Amino acid sequence: MTNSEIVENIEKAVKGDLEATFNLIIQYENLIEKNCKINGKLNLECRDFVIEKLIKDIKKFRNVKKIRKFKKINKFKKIKKF
Repeated sequence: MTNSEIVENIEKAVKGDLEATFNLIIQYENLIEKNCKINGKLNLECRDFVIEKLIKDIKKFRNVKKIRKFKKINKFKKIKKF
């Protein structure tokens, strides 16, 4: 999934699209599970809490427009190599 596709998914999820929300969860499932380990074992309660919190709080995201604007600005900048 490209960065622009991820931003589009975030924008759709913020607008209430459940499919986009679940696509984001699937996209980051490995990262979520990696960070929900306690004593080296996956804690399902912790994982469920993180996913539930993500589903509830994704609607509160407000800076998606800033991300898109930042991407457009950086697209035109050239990196100088020394």
